[in-house]
Amino acid sequence: MNKPVANEPALAPLEDRPLYVRGAIVWLLLFFIIFISFTLPNSNPATSRWDVFTYLPVLLIDLVDPLPVENAPPSGWAYFPQRLPLMGIALTVLAGAWGLGILLTRLIKVPLNPFTAERTVFAYGVGISTVSLLTLGGGLLGVLSQGLCYLTLILSALIGFLSAVHESKQKTGTLFPFQLKLPEAFGYEELFRMICILLMAPFVLSMLLGAMLPSTDYDVLEYHFGGPKEYYQQGYIGFLPHNVYTSFPFLTEMLTLLAMTLKGDWFSGAQAGKLILMTFSLFSALAVFTTARRWFGAHAGWLAVTILLTTPWTYRISIIAYTEGALSFYLIASLLSLILAIEALIKWSQPESPDDANSSVLKTAPPSSLWAFTCLTGFLSGSAMACKYPGVLSVVIPLGLTLLGFSWVLLKQDQKLRKTVTLKLAVLFSAGTLLAIGPWLLKNLLETGNPVYPLLYSVFGGTDLSETLNQKWKDGHSPKDHDPV
Repeated sequence: MNKPVANEPALAPLEDRPLYVRGAIVWLLLFFIIFISFTLPNSNPATSRWDVFTYLPVLLIDLVDPLPVENAPPSGWAYFPQRLPLMGIALTVLAGAWGLGILLTRLIKVPLNPFTAERTVFAYGVGISTVSLLTLGGGLLGVLSQGLCYLTLILSALIGFLSAVHESKQKTGTLFPFQLKLPEAFGYEELFRMICILLMAPFVLSMLLGAMLPSTDYDVLEYHFGGPKEYYQQGYIGFLPHNVYTSFPFLTEMLTLLAMTLKGDWFSGAQAGKLILMTFSLFSALAVFTTARRWFGAHAGWLAVTILLTTPWTYRISIIAYTEGALSFYLIASLLSLILAIEALIKWSQPESPDDANSSVLKTAPPSSLWAFTCLTGFLSGSAMACKYPGVLSVVIPLGLTLLGFSWVLLKQDQKLRKTVTLKLAVLFSAGTLLAIGPWLLKNLLETGNPVYPLLYSVFGGTDLSETLNQKWKDGHSPKDHDPV
């Protein structure tokens, strides 16, 4: 049966909540004053944010009516078709990843319809991580080829689509449980959504176009693109002793290597890879939208996604091949999955009747959705760590402890069951995490003797490292001032 759609909560007039409105206005003013009082980070010489703010009207006019540039290189929409092959490669990777994600989330019995926003977020996250691992495996074996990669992605997309249609038919009784139709009347709801779309559109367009430009950032050229380039040119993935950064987990960089292989060229392939990485921001927005809509209503969802996509830093990180965009996506996707797991745990642990409230034993077994979302949360959390080592601190540990903490507290009425369920949750979460990050740790262990190379040298040691080099690494990557103030 289709779950009935909850009625949208009525919005109370602002006059009924003067304290909240005044508090919000004061907070915004204080934030603005504090924000512009700082200088721009990494600016040399130091540049005041206030100077930038006062110059903003001139900058905006230049965007609308730019001054002519002498001997400017050719540019314009006439050259946009040159980017179509890059978009085709990105769409191929995304379609294949979605297909794999649909199949894998169905395999672990995630109880969501395949065409819902939540399931789409999870399918993308699981699929992209799996595609990255498959690229790693193919690269280590030296079997990456253009034909094999295209065949794998296209088959994954087709099989995943057929599986989604079949699953949708089983769960909803229709092949596609949604219908696109124009609203019968244009009221406040439609106007609100239209304004949000119009606000987001120029930012998304800028992200799309900017992501397909060649990169100039040092870190990108040195190892985010430099590592995949060397792998592509030598025909296999191996230890690069001259570039220690290529021993980091390379979830996003494998997508760049895959794009290079599909394009048959490392330079333009890197641009296609950066376009793939840009989509992490779009799916982060979808995750934020569906999370806010699910628990706070459609208005909150539209407002949240608009704020996210119109934030300048979202645009900035979307046009650079850094890992932060992917790390942010896996954080929100893991959090969404965690909340659904906790929801299933709460619903199961609550007594069905007043008589059951006095019982110390739960009468039903844990729902399969609890195990599915736990495994999913672990895999998405591990994928965050596979983007960047700090993911273990910002995603894996806090989300894992939160899940186990809820289990321990909610099941206190049955001591034996509490230990059993909490232990099983820990095992499933850990298994999901290791499936995502384990191959990277194993690769480093075999190549260097240190699973988290070049970190924790004092514990594991590591090939080509010494106490002197380790201290040099710490000096170069640790904050100069540890004072929290």
